[in-house]
Amino acid sequence: MRVWEVEIELLSDLHTAGERKGSVIDVLRRDGKVYLPGSHIKGVVRTEAERIWFGKNGKRICWVTGDPYGTEKEPAGIKPCEDRSGCPVCELFGVPEQERWDERYLDPALRFTDFVLLRDKGVSERTHVMILRDKGSKREGALFSERAIPRGSIFRGFILMIRDLGGGGERLLEGALHSAADYGFGGGRSRGLGWVRVRIDKDSSIGRMKEVLS
Repeated sequence: MRVWEVEIELLSDLHTAGERKGSVIDVLRRDGKVYLPGSHIKGVVRTEAERIWFGKNGKRICWVTGDPYGTEKEPAGIKPCEDRSGCPVCELFGVPEQERWDERYLDPALRFTDFVLLRDKGVSERTHVMILRDKGSKREGALFSERAIPRGSIFRGFILMIRDLGGGGERLLEGALHSAADYGFGGGRSRGLGWVRVRIDKDSSIGRMKEVLS
């Protein structure tokens, strides 16, 4: 089993919506420690993998992360992948509600661990005004504070390759990781949050993973 070690360095503050305490929205914590869920990293990376693959190969036929052309009357939603010859994205990442899907994708090739915080720089806090989106105006007396992980913080996690990806699969995964870094993680990306840099060590190990995550 191959193991990639992935380091995420924050180039701007990052918000992960955690517990709400009164008017303050905290960052995600587990046992009091800040972390990034592997499921979130996987979801963003998968979205970018879909965009890369079908942007290169023509008509998009996999909508597992949702149809971007949804409307208010017909919201974007998950659709079955229509690639009956073998979708490389579904092969890597699997699909939700797997019992309804092709048995080829019941066991995805990749597993993402949660990402632990290595360089802890505390948290920052910003105050915002709640907006009434239907009216495009602020809501009187509705101030709230949002905590964020400050720039310069570093997270580390691992991607386990359950099966051999082949050269094409590895290139798609690596490209999607770097593209996801450009897209950003967490919330508030329209406000400049979640901009990151990704570094990848393709020759890590299970022992190293246990050491970092313990």
